[in-house]
Amino acid sequence: MTEASIVLRPAAPSDVSLLFDWVNRPDSLSNKLQTQAPITPARHRAWFAERLADPDSAIWIAERDGEPLGQVRLQRKGGGLEVDIYIAAQARRGRLGGLALAQAARLAAVRWPGVPLLARVKPANRASRRLFLGCGYTVVADRPDQVVYELRRSAGAEA
Repeated sequence: MTEASIVLRPAAPSDVSLLFDWVNRPDSLSNKLQTQAPITPARHRAWFAERLADPDSAIWIAERDGEPLGQVRLQRKGGGLEVDIYIAAQARRGRLGGLALAQAARLAAVRWPGVPLLARVKPANRASRRLFLGCGYTVVADRPDQVVYELRRSAGAEA
């Protein structure tokens, strides 16, 4: 799979149901750090509207041939951009996650030059741990409840 075979497009208000479905899938909930409880529709709609309006957030939908296959979200917190990624089960073979993260890193470098990307992953989530390491992230904290990865780019650097 080549990078040209996927596109990251900005999330739109019409994506609310798609993201609601993805966030409430068992494979998504089981890897959340803060809660594994399903998200209610009202809570999700409010959160999504806030994220779309927030200049310190970006959500992109990863698509191939117009089919949505996952999402990447960046949210500025403190001195970094926290990364959240979800790839639908049918798209996990191949390198879609890595391609989506690489494109998101390039977009972030333009929007937030020099700001590092941070990913917080459950220690048992081996697939995400491999994904971030394979994309050039380094471990900056290894705690019992989470492993923190960082992708540091200098201002203007390409991903």
